[in-house]
Amino acid sequence: MKPVDLTVIVVNYNTAHLLQPMFDAIEAAAQALAIQTIVVDNASRDGSVALLRERHPQAELIANDTNVGFGRANNQAIPLIRGAHVLLLNTDAFVAPDTLAKTLAWMHAHPRCGVLGVRLVGRAGEQQPSCRFFPTPLNTFLMRTGLARFFPWVRGIDDPHWDPAVSRDCDWVPGCYYLMPRAVVEQVGLFDPRYFLYCEEVDHCKRVRQAGWTVAKAPSRRASSPTPGGRSRRCRSRASCCSSASTTASPASGRRWC
Repeated sequence: MKPVDLTVIVVNYNTAHLLQPMFDAIEAAAQALAIQTIVVDNASRDGSVALLRERHPQAELIANDTNVGFGRANNQAIPLIRGAHVLLLNTDAFVAPDTLAKTLAWMHAHPRCGVLGVRLVGRAGEQQPSCRFFPTPLNTFLMRTGLARFFPWVRGIDDPHWDPAVSRDCDWVPGCYYLMPRAVVEQVGLFDPRYFLYCEEVDHCKRVRQAGWTVAKAPSRRASSPTPGGRSRRCRSRASCCSSASTTASPASGRRWC
């Protein structure tokens, strides 16, 4: 059996309309890569499972009877992983044609990188938060009260002056496009299942960094969103939620992924 270069894990919940363009984007970006795709469906009610079985039989499907949450659903795919690298991808994050090959090449050139994100843009090309620092009680308070401009020496969650054309280390990257060596999954695991949705990647990146790996944003490579208004609904919601949490926040429970 040919070695697998990349395992792509997708968690789906009622986004049947996004599955075909997502798979089309992956296929266009695959080039010569050997890719394994795993889709975990969280009890969708829009015909997603039937569509996956009919149109995408090559994808390995885990069909849950209940919505177990984003983090736990990703964890379900761990026993099936065969790739040397693992990519967690949102159904509403479409990769550019060169993104997979170039981010994997970047990872090979930086073997201590444990999590790699990319430049996230809306369909109209507007920037989305892609390279972030840990939220703290202070920077969250300053941001929410509008006082941050009076305290420029306090590092915020986002750097408004970052250059998307260069790579840079950061504290965490959004889970819309979340690339890791398989060794990180084996050493650190994936998400704390107590997080139903949101902030699980903040916690995971913290544990990855504590294990001696780095977290970075790749230069220029991008993923885009088809969401009306140009922004990924889940990435936008993650940004809002995680911006209001501290690095010591307790895992959330009972949130509905929608």
